[in-house]
Amino acid sequence: MLCYPGAVIQVWRSRIYSVIQAMDNCRVLTVGVIYENPILLLGVTDSGKGISPEMLPRILERFFTTKNANERCRLGRDIVKKIVEKHSVKIEVASVIGQTTFNVSIPIAV
Repeated sequence: MLCYPGAVIQVWRSRIYSVIQAMDNCRVLTVGVIYENPILLLGVTDSGKGISPEMLPRILERFFTTKNANERCRLGRDIVKKIVEKHSVKIEVASVIGQTTFNVSIPIAV
């Protein structure tokens, strides 16, 4: 299956923007790409405050936010989830205090 490059770019733009916000614009952001035939693994890891274990299962739900009530709620994660599903890929989130990682595995046909 061929991917839609614009959609994949939107996934990463959304993830990086959200991560920078969560880190209060002052921590470390690491972006990595690994190709293990036939999988392309894209990862974003931050050194922010982390996501609580109670919130992790809901992190990709529409309208769910980890932000305060007075902060804007965006659809970024829901859009990311839909793009990921459309491309038949897998997204995983792991988080502890000081490190949150979003990994997206994309099957590549060469």
